[in-house]
Amino acid sequence: MPICYVDLIDACHLKCQTCVRGTRVMPNTAVKMPLDYFERTVAKAKSEGYDVIGLYNWAEPFLNAKVADYVAIVKRSGLCCDISTTLSFAGREHLIEQVLAAGLDSMIVSISGFDQEVHAINHRGGDLRLVKANLERISALKRHGNIHTSVVLRFLKFDYNADEEARLRDYADTLGFQFQALQANGDPARPASALKVADAYRERLRGFTAARPYEQPGDICPLIADTIAIGANGQVTLCCGNPSFDFLDIGDYLDTSKEELLLTRFTHPMCASCTFPRRPATDADRAALTGALLARLGEPPGKRLPAQPEDSGLHEPDALAPVSAQPGRSFGDGALGRVLRRVIGRAP
Repeated sequence: MPICYVDLIDACHLKCQTCVRGTRVMPNTAVKMPLDYFERTVAKAKSEGYDVIGLYNWAEPFLNAKVADYVAIVKRSGLCCDISTTLSFAGREHLIEQVLAAGLDSMIVSISGFDQEVHAINHRGGDLRLVKANLERISALKRHGNIHTSVVLRFLKFDYNADEEARLRDYADTLGFQFQALQANGDPARPASALKVADAYRERLRGFTAARPYEQPGDICPLIADTIAIGANGQVTLCCGNPSFDFLDIGDYLDTSKEELLLTRFTHPMCASCTFPRRPATDADRAALTGALLARLGEPPGKRLPAQPEDSGLHEPDALAPVSAQPGRSFGDGALGRVLRRVIGRAP
């Protein structure tokens, strides 16, 4: 399901060694998304076809003391609401219960060890005793029928902690939770500095090539097509797979049309060097991208285009039919035709 990730706050209390937030490559700030802005964000996301609002990206949602109010807004809108957290804190038992009672649909809890000494290698500053206490409290609430939230215990798997997986799987089963082992990226023993990470991203931008070697015509990145990521300041970042650096900001979510957001992200130079696996584009993807390109050219959504001159590069077989409704159309050999063929995956 299409998901809209929203950070409610711009901070995390842990210092996970393989996370750009934990290593403070992305420094903590006091920025918090206002409730009224969030409510308008949810309404816009719903109108744009997003089914799920994830209250996380690069921050710990439970650091926002009103997180239950944000969950309630999502549920009033009729959308699903997810949270990802470390649950590594004390004194927030009531807040956790409020969030669950507000109708939270799914909670992902990340962990990297069954024992504290192993867990703390990556989850630096984390207290596994507190994590387990919170997990067991949630399990009891589910057992008694007080909540219906789906809980996933996500194990971040490294070379050094692989032998912890079986015990964590059994622990999750005992609690009545789902279990997921996720191969983690990076090495906690060698965290990257903020300067090196930012420079690496700038170097990728400097090395831009229009060839898009990791993407064939007819393919699309699911992080662009199926998700959008919004920071606590309301800025859309390129995608949820990249840090929220200001030089990767796309624009204010509420002030930017869905067509402009999609086209700017799809054509972003950073994507040309990204190796994230693509998937085959669907008819809905083709219609969305074609519509976004036409909107950039000044055509209002859904407008029926007139017949094009022969030398325009865009040749419509039926001048009265909308562009997005013509799967067999021919675009000619002009520059615009080549762009549209790339977008929808048609052979020349």
